[in-house]
Amino acid sequence: LYEQAEMGNLSAVANGASLIASLMNTTKTGMANIVGAALGSSDASDFHSLISLFNLAVTLSDTGLSSDNRFEFSGIDLHGEQNDNRGTILDGPVTVTPSSFPYQSTITASGLSYVEISGAEILNMGGVLPVAIGAGMTGGGYVITLQ
Repeated sequence: LYEQAEMGNLSAVANGASLIASLMNTTKTGMANIVGAALGSSDASDFHSLISLFNLAVTLSDTGLSSDNRFEFSGIDLHGEQNDNRGTILDGPVTVTPSSFPYQSTITASGLSYVEISGAEILNMGGVLPVAIGAGMTGGGYVITLQ
């Protein structure tokens, strides 16, 4: 969030320092504090939009797939060699490639899963990608198409 504040992408703060100040100078706690500081919202459910943007950034950062700075990390390269004197190489998030359909998975609260499905597989399912979300769960998803 600090990087996003520095780039001017959070509506309630001008920069990273003001984000930290907003987080520290409040009686709010947890998600309400984060949403209040970053978005100026009193609705803790707005945390969903913040975590969604973060999840997209984990996927898209340093891939060249997006020019939107909301989806880039400047402090770490999630898809390459790290400058840590240990030879660490990061390959981005782990993706699951289902071996058969229908595919079923379980995700914990505030969790995420990256699933890679080819266009041919979607066409084999009648051109529809059905997603079922359990009762009482607030969920969402993004489809990223590669050409």
